[in-house]
Amino acid sequence: MKRKIADLSDWKRKLQVTYRQMFVEEADFKGYVTRVQFGDVQDPIWYQPTAHYRYLLVDDQYVWLQYFPSNANYAVTTVIDPQGALVHHYVDIHAGSGVTADGVPYFDDLFLDLVILPSGKRFVLDVEELEEAKEQAVITSVQSKLAYKTLHDLQQEIEDAGTAWLGRWKRDAKRLSVIHHL
Repeated sequence: MKRKIADLSDWKRKLQVTYRQMFVEEADFKGYVTRVQFGDVQDPIWYQPTAHYRYLLVDDQYVWLQYFPSNANYAVTTVIDPQGALVHHYVDIHAGSGVTADGVPYFDDLFLDLVILPSGKRFVLDVEELEEAKEQAVITSVQSKLAYKTLHDLQQEIEDAGTAWLGRWKRDAKRLSVIHHL
C-alpha cells in the first residue's frame, strides 16, 4: 500500500511547489484542506482517464486542492487550471489517513479511484490494481471490501445530494491563496 502525502514530498519527481494547508470545521465539511501550486514545470503531466479524453494535470500555475475529510475513507484532489477553471476532482479511496510528524496530511491508498469531470461525468479507475493488490496480499480482503463500500457509498452520496467538496472548491482556493505557505 502506498502512502500519499499532501505536500507531495513522497514524489520521486522534483517539482517547484508552494504548499499551504488549513483545518476546516464547518457545517458542510470537517477536515484538512491543502493547496499545492506548481511553478516552473519543465515537463507537464498529462492525464488520460479514457482512450478519448486527455488533459493537463500539472503545469505552471496549476493548483491542486486536496480534501481530507475527517472520518472518511477517501481523499479528493481538485485540479484547477491557471485561469481558475475546474479540470477534475480525483477521489482516492484509502485505508486511513493521518498527519506526518510535520503536521502534513497523508493517506494510505487502496488503489480504487473515482474521477469526476466538470460535466459531472464519472469514471471508476484501477479496479484491476485493487484486485491485483488483494491477490498479492498487498491489501487484505477486508480492505478490498472497504474500498468497494466506500466507492459505492460515495457515488450514492453524489447521486443523492452531492458532497461538500464538490461545491466549495472556489471558496477554499481563495482562502488558501492568502494563507502564508508552510
